[in-house]
Amino acid sequence: MSVHIIAEIGVNHDGDPEKARRLILEAKKSGADSAKLQSFVPDQVVKSASRKARYQMQGEEDLESSLEMLRRLSLSRQDQESLISFGCEHGIEVFSSPFDMDSARFLGECRKIQKIKLGSGEITNYPLIHYLGTTGKSVWMSTGASSMDEVDLALRVFCTGAMGRSADIQPDWCPEMVRNRIVLLHCVSQYPAPAGELNLASIHAMKGRYPCPIGWSDHSPGTDAAVLAIGAGASVIEKHLTLCSKDVGPDHSSSLEPEEFRQLVEKIRKAEKMMGYEMKAIQNCERDTVGLIRRSLYSSRPIQKNEVLKFEHFTCLRPEDGSLPLMLLDLIGSKAPEDLDGGVQIPQIWLEKIR
Repeated sequence: MSVHIIAEIGVNHDGDPEKARRLILEAKKSGADSAKLQSFVPDQVVKSASRKARYQMQGEEDLESSLEMLRRLSLSRQDQESLISFGCEHGIEVFSSPFDMDSARFLGECRKIQKIKLGSGEITNYPLIHYLGTTGKSVWMSTGASSMDEVDLALRVFCTGAMGRSADIQPDWCPEMVRNRIVLLHCVSQYPAPAGELNLASIHAMKGRYPCPIGWSDHSPGTDAAVLAIGAGASVIEKHLTLCSKDVGPDHSSSLEPEEFRQLVEKIRKAEKMMGYEMKAIQNCERDTVGLIRRSLYSSRPIQKNEVLKFEHFTCLRPEDGSLPLMLLDLIGSKAPEDLDGGVQIPQIWLEKIR
């Protein structure tokens, strides 16, 4: 399966639907598979006095509250529906992350999208997770700032609606439902995320624990981590896209501009070709070489009939044009069936004579 690349628009449209359309077109031009928005009713997300996160601050004099910021960056339902349709018209999937129940219901009932993204901050929003489990749509779940036990519990709520006490958490979610409807994204919820704390090895660990695709939602600077995540086994890459990284807004500075995003897509496509498939095998490009670099079996010295054969009786020389070194498995410990000079290729008939 080809790596699925998500251009995370988030709120980089700055509340402007026309800017969102431009970002969707840039996502399409870059080669991304989908573009993602964020859906929220500001007053259902934060309390009125809630402060902004440090990365959302625009200088020391920024007195805007988190609620004020969200109100400024929100899109109406009509705008979101229009943008989802716009993506369909231009050949790129547009989906979204809900941050409240009304937005989740809106996305759950939207027939033009087949999947919904769950942001890392919602990993303990059990009412929302339970509702998403009832929609029949696939859920792409980011797991930033969470433990495996918390992911297990979120999956249990998604699959069964059951919680239980925190101390009783067990990975007893429905494997079939997880396999068919869940994509988990490893993530580090810091903007930008420091290189020494990306913990990309978690992708491999998650692949061993969960029967579903595992991806990487990248908040680190540049493109290195996203490409390395392919080597760790990620089958989904999500990265923020902006028209200008110097724009004023919470996510612009940690996002890629269109040309950078296009280069990232190229690097990911190159990396996935390099990764190949999980099987060790001779590659087509090696077939002309293999016979030249491998060896045939020769006597390293004269051998007398009935002499017990040992490793020191043999040597292996290029090319592979006769008796294979595998013959040693049967020859060692057997008696030589006839005299043989040194430096002579071992006759194939020896195998028949000693059996």
